Amino acid sequence: MSMDIYSSSDKKNPLVSLSGSDIRSIEKAISMLKEKTGVYLDPYGTTKIYPDHGKILLSIIVNNKEKTKTIMRFMDIINEYITKNDILIFEGD
Repeated sequence: MSMDIYSSSDKKNPLVSLSGSDIRSIEKAISMLKEKTGVYLDPYGTTKIYPDHGKILLSIIVNNKEKTKTIMRFMDIINEYITKNDILIFEGD
């Protein structure tokens, strides 16, 4: 299980790839995002994350004590796309 994150304007080159262990480390954030918005980051499907969803996800992940380099990069990308007011595409395998 892994998940690639793409810019909505470039679905060929992932911005970052989350491994199964990365996804498990942010599982609480994924569940809380679904609770609050109904948006689910499906590790086996495709999901669009809009800036407001990114803000919620980022605010939850910030409190996660275990942050790998990949998760830190993921957080930077979310923040960048919030600032750009752009959409991220999450593609599970």
